[in-house]
Amino acid sequence: MTMTRICGRLGSLLALMLITVPFAANANGHASPAVEMAAILSELNHFPSAAHKATIEKVAEKAGATDDERTLAGIIARIAHVPTAADKKTLQSMLDKLHQVTSSPPPSSI
Repeated sequence: MTMTRICGRLGSLLALMLITVPFAANANGHASPAVEMAAILSELNHFPSAAHKATIEKVAEKAGATDDERTLAGIIARIAHVPTAADKKTLQSMLDKLHQVTSSPPPSSI
């Protein structure tokens, strides 16, 4: 997979995360893991800062965080200009799973 395609996919994932912003706060007014990670990605400059890594650690420890959110938090924590080859495969798998969930079913043959 080319770097351009991977960056495009990461952009798509970021856009999806940003779309959830209006709906993502929980009852206590704290941001959801998706919103916190989207904020980190929007500020990311080559790699996460110490403050970003501290936030990522808190995100991963949240009781309500999904397995995918914890996985994504780990990937973001490891970014150094680009995700690792193994992390790219994991991201692609997550995107493929998301695509399967959001794709409309084929028309029925009546």
